[in-house]
Amino acid sequence: MERPDKNSHGSRYLLECFRRRIHEIVSNRTEKLKTRTKEDTMDKKHILSSLNQFTHHHFGCMLSQATEQQAYRALCFYIKDILVQRNRQFAEDSKNKGRKQVYYMSMEFLIGTSLRNNLFNLGLEQTIGEIFDELGMDLQAVYTLEPDAGLGNGGLGRLAACYMDAMTG
Repeated sequence: MERPDKNSHGSRYLLECFRRRIHEIVSNRTEKLKTRTKEDTMDKKHILSSLNQFTHHHFGCMLSQATEQQAYRALCFYIKDILVQRNRQFAEDSKNKGRKQVYYMSMEFLIGTSLRNNLFNLGLEQTIGEIFDELGMDLQAVYTLEPDAGLGNGGLGRLAACYMDAMTG
């Protein structure tokens, strides 16, 4: 594909560059999903063990005996640990490769709920759903317990959320 001439029609050039970058991000994300291994998503036994450990440590019961609120909190702790570990690894890799960082500040940022999105992006939504089904728990009911992040509202917030999502490829 030919690069657009940056001297012709400045806004067209920027729009074309932005469109190409979005396409590149989506392509990379699709490739990552295709090459995801069992190691990345972990098996049900390990996940159930971790969730039981969280519920036992924080609430003094096993996941099968936990309330929906306790199951929600244990699931959040589990997902947070995975995300923190991956964030540390990414930051270390970025530093070693000399990558630059982009900072974006917005007065409005409408992110909504993130548990389902995080499970999907980690490739764990189906596995967690199966675990909850086996325990007689409703994952959809657990999703409803998550409050909306109070980070703004309106059209600009949605636009900011789109920009942030596009930049996190």
